[in-house]
Amino acid sequence: MRSKGRQAVAACLAGLLLAGTGPHSLAAEKFADVPQNAWYASAVDYVSEAGLFAGVGGGKFAPHAPMSRAMLVTVLSQRSGGAEEFQKYYNVTAPAWGDIPDGSWHEMPVKWAKYAGLISGRGQGLFAPDDSVTRQEAAVILYQYARATGHEVSHSGRGLDRFPDRESAAPWAREALCWAAESQLLAGLPDGSLQPGGILTRAQGAVVLRRLEAVAPGKQVTYPMTETADALGVTAENYPQVAGGSLTLQTELYRAMYGDVLPPEGRLGPASAAGAWQALANGEAELILVPHSPEDVEALAGDMDLERVELGRAALVFYTCGENTASGLTLEQAKDIYQGSLSSWQALGGPERPLVVLDSDRAQDDSRLQLERLILQGGPVSAPAQMAEGNMLRLAAWAQNPEDAYNLGFGRFHASLDFPDISAGSLKPLAFEGVSPTGETVADGSYPLGYSYYAVYRGDLPEGHPVRGLVSWLQSQEGKGILLADVGVVDG
Repeated sequence: MRSKGRQAVAACLAGLLLAGTGPHSLAAEKFADVPQNAWYASAVDYVSEAGLFAGVGGGKFAPHAPMSRAMLVTVLSQRSGGAEEFQKYYNVTAPAWGDIPDGSWHEMPVKWAKYAGLISGRGQGLFAPDDSVTRQEAAVILYQYARATGHEVSHSGRGLDRFPDRESAAPWAREALCWAAESQLLAGLPDGSLQPGGILTRAQGAVVLRRLEAVAPGKQVTYPMTETADALGVTAENYPQVAGGSLTLQTELYRAMYGDVLPPEGRLGPASAAGAWQALANGEAELILVPHSPEDVEALAGDMDLERVELGRAALVFYTCGENTASGLTLEQAKDIYQGSLSSWQALGGPERPLVVLDSDRAQDDSRLQLERLILQGGPVSAPAQMAEGNMLRLAAWAQNPEDAYNLGFGRFHASLDFPDISAGSLKPLAFEGVSPTGETVADGSYPLGYSYYAVYRGDLPEGHPVRGLVSWLQSQEGKGILLADVGVVDG
């Protein structure tokens, strides 16, 4: 275990390194412990002029002090313009590793390096930021950095042949070491050895970074995406703004392209159909995922030239608690309920108990729009109703309330295995006109309250546009799976 003293020294060196990355460090510094004829003197001039390294105080550079793992990735993030860019694509509130505290000097550089695909941890959920970086670890990080900045990393495979200690290289580092040796990023030590497991000093790190200018002059990192995204031509930079569906659906679509990450604040659009149509009209969304909506909602997009792709079938479903003996309702009964002329479960074949209508905000709830469209033909809900603040279906599942009544709620179709209250029996979907809502009856159209679910986007988007790529993926088996799980859309 590292002593507190060593951690304090590492933190001090790191702080001084970072202190020299601002504008005031652009002029070359001369250090008392860097002789002008030292093999690393010109490299120290380079890194200090470039604002990558600073001294350690007292007019010294500490050329023989070790670089830590956190220091190396911090220097690389500075070389690429800082760690701010990646925050456009990733939720930086998610922890990187357990030993990277929030607000630490290396938090954002380490997260940047992780999301850029440059680094991995040490196991057990740890990164070990204060550990000295070995020469072979540095080779791997630089190899991944060169790839991430779009440079060629091919090699002959014989770059290690001239080193007598080549067999000491770890198997996971051999390819990177071959590349680093052939490209002259890492040269042999005075005794001819490579010392893959040896510590990278600050002097060696300065030399490596100067040589990196010739090997990988580009500095703009391209963030790795999933194989699915690569096949569709979707990149971190061109991922479209999506709205509609649900926040969960938008998140799962994002993760399918970016990998096991969460989207940052601002990358999720409005979840409701009304909000999605408005976002499309305002240019705040390029792709919306929406059910067939009332005319006044779709009119929010004005006279835009739009293309619609049907993704499947969804359905409006009525729910009550599992112990209610009522099993279904008809169109006329539903109209009477929501217009206020039917208020007892007995009329629906249930117990002689009051029927409490649950309602929601049409601007926020797509199912509310379908209730107006399919049941009330555009008319309002005039029955006394309890506004559902939160999850309406959870309220519908309540077996007791102060009036000894049963609630009637509505929502979208859920496959029973995907909605715990249904599978547990505390929530019961009601049949409509004698047809129970199931995946099969929704898909084949026999359930009367089904409707189409669409992807909608501008019709003038060219072939190969990332929006078209996302839509094609949503039509794949994997895409259909998240549509079913998150918004109850079945393959029709």
